[in-house]
Amino acid sequence: MLDYKLVEALAQVLAEGGFEKAARSLHLTQSAVSQRVRLLEERLGRPLLVRGTPLRPTEAGKALLRHYRQVRLLESDFALEMQEDKPGFRSLPLAVNADSLDIWLLDALAPLVREKRILLDLVMDDQERTHALLVQGEVAGCLSTRTQPLRGTRCQRLGVMPYVCCASPEFAAQWFPHGGPDAQSAGHAPAVLFNRRDELHDAFLSAKTGLPRHKLPNYPRHYLPSSIKFVDAVRLGLAYGMIPAPQAAPHLASGELVELVPDSPLPVEMFWHQWDLQSELMDAVQAALQQAAPRIFNIQH
Repeated sequence: MLDYKLVEALAQVLAEGGFEKAARSLHLTQSAVSQRVRLLEERLGRPLLVRGTPLRPTEAGKALLRHYRQVRLLESDFALEMQEDKPGFRSLPLAVNADSLDIWLLDALAPLVREKRILLDLVMDDQERTHALLVQGEVAGCLSTRTQPLRGTRCQRLGVMPYVCCASPEFAAQWFPHGGPDAQSAGHAPAVLFNRRDELHDAFLSAKTGLPRHKLPNYPRHYLPSSIKFVDAVRLGLAYGMIPAPQAAPHLASGELVELVPDSPLPVEMFWHQWDLQSELMDAVQAALQQAAPRIFNIQH
């Protein structure tokens, strides 16, 4: 049988990024936290932490943390049923992409968060990679572009988020006087990407130029890891870039932005993934997202 006090120490060390911070959050000494983690490793007969910078779990540590967080989720469901008169707060770790967070996610979850007294613990990553956090056990659910559930998870399609290629009118006139980006002009005009793992811009250019991604020109690029400031960079004429259609719509209507390739959005399918558990809370989260989806996404079959 697992001693969950020991597992909690491991989880806090990884969540806080070190033994000292974990000790403060658990109201223990640093030595006590270290002893608990060491004892847990001894009982399981294998290392659970890679003690480097930063600290990270071993494969066995990942599996243990996934189990621990699933147990905690089920326990919180049970506690809510037993204490309906005095419900406490409970933490809900989710992985989301920046665009969803800035455009619609909080509006979709707000009624549920208030009703169930949830404390959101959001981890932000690219929509192509959030599912890895779910599989590793770091979050209970995620928004992702992955179409199929991985082992131990299930998923629900939400719809299609169209991304449009936008620029300020002045930028468009300077860099694309003869229309949208082609194989030649795309190599000179500065683009803005969310980060170095952002693949949307390359996907759009590949679709519009007919070039495979590895043959696209090495265009100049800004990296701006903020969904809101990303739009500002395009609006201010610093670059052109891919913006979710709902976020671009008011700026296109006002004339601050123009669509470089009209009526040619890049469709990005979005899915909700969660652990395959009988959890009232996670089922409620999925229901809230599905209810909000028709207002945000193009629902295509």
